[in-house]
Amino acid sequence: QDFQYNLSDRHNLKFGLQAALQEIRPASIEAGEDSKVNSLQIQHRKGADVAAYLTDDWSITDRLKLNYGLRASAYATLGPGTFYTFAPAGEAVDSTYVGNGKLGKKYFYLEPRISLNYASNGSTTVKASFNT
Repeated sequence: QDFQYNLSDRHNLKFGLQAALQEIRPASIEAGEDSKVNSLQIQHRKGADVAAYLTDDWSITDRLKLNYGLRASAYATLGPGTFYTFAPAGEAVDSTYVGNGKLGKKYFYLEPRISLNYASNGSTTVKASFNT
């Protein structure tokens, strides 16, 4: 859900929330009796991700505009399932079982962003920005 609020005629705040449940089905192969391919079933995975953001569009002057904001996002794997820890060479070195509806591995990110836009005349614009 996205929202907008005008602080003044030069400041426009935008903010919002996002949430999603995901189901990942990596592979499911059913081989026939005479097939040269083996049957394979990789465990389905579930996850949840949520995010919130806030940004300000600031018209400092008619020619100079600043946009800055922050997005916070989080992702978590959901049980049931067995989750593995792998060594750098690729072999599984540990496993953890996560029960139905329980949170497994969790990840959290802060994503700052800023941009400055200068319009020197009707046809030339210079922009500098940073985001992660």
